[in-house]
Amino acid sequence: MMAKREACREAGISFSYQIVGSPRGIAQMDMTALLLNLLDNAIRACREAPMPRSISVMLLARGELWEIEMTNSGNYRPGQEPGSSPGKEGDGAVHGLGLVSVGQIVEKYQGSSRLWQEDGQVRQKVILVQRNAE
Repeated sequence: MMAKREACREAGISFSYQIVGSPRGIAQMDMTALLLNLLDNAIRACREAPMPRSISVMLLARGELWEIEMTNSGNYRPGQEPGSSPGKEGDGAVHGLGLVSVGQIVEKYQGSSRLWQEDGQVRQKVILVQRNAE
């Protein structure tokens, strides 16, 4: 989270997050990959948006569910995930692979993912089912 907070600062993006509970039953590597990919997509989307730019993340343990709610000020066009556009020539980025990783993790934890635009903000909600032992 700290590295992504620094990336946001450098890009002029206001970044905030709140964590309520602990992701028991979710492998640390999976949670890290999920958060990094979601944040990379949000940062990429915000870099293309006008100022002010912002990203807000809420992680919440609710019973056997782990919810991640992310809001950013980027733009969303239905049918295209924010940050999934082809990379610009020479930028060295491979866009879209993070979305595949997010989908695999959501599937592994029998969860769901929803992405939509509301009130001028891109909103994404990921729900994972925590396992008893991991």
